[in-house]
Amino acid sequence: MAAIEALRSLYAESRRVLPDRVPVAHLSKSDRKLIFEKGKPDRRLYEIATLAQLRDRLRSRDVWVEGSRALRPIDEHLMSKSTFVALKEEDKLGLGVQRDGEAWLAEVQQMMDFNLKRLAYRARNGKLEGVRLEAGTLIVRPHSRDVPAAAEDLNAEISEMYPLVEIPDLLREVHEWTGFADQFSHVRTGDVPQNL
Repeated sequence: MAAIEALRSLYAESRRVLPDRVPVAHLSKSDRKLIFEKGKPDRRLYEIATLAQLRDRLRSRDVWVEGSRALRPIDEHLMSKSTFVALKEEDKLGLGVQRDGEAWLAEVQQMMDFNLKRLAYRARNGKLEGVRLEAGTLIVRPHSRDVPAAAEDLNAEISEMYPLVEIPDLLREVHEWTGFADQFSHVRTGDVPQNL
């Protein structure tokens, strides 16, 4: 980044004031407006904005630090091309799918065809639970709404743990703390609520 080089030269020359022209391509429009608010660039704001941009670019791996283990280029995390080619030729990439796309598609098509035929056979012969085929129409039985007894017992146990508070009382108490009800108004008249 040209801005980092500009800051580096300022520190090397022990200069306190920024020159009138400094690199600003890395800054947002609002940052530029703030930095040049008084006509001349504010060095402190320029440094903060530039270092914040550098931090963000390091995090996103747009820039890196040579020799760093944590801030190295993204392609160093990837497998080298020669290693990739060697593993591909030996069929040891371990991708979990076939290397040949057409063979993989043919296999998937065959599996889907088998599964659809099996589904059609089961539907025709009434072997699907809750589903039947009548005169070319698929009829699905609605799910039952039966709740297991264990779930009912758990619901009763949890309900006993709730505090016995009426909703209007709870809303009134929250309104006393926050005043939230003052933000509501009647849809038709626009009046504020009177009875809270």
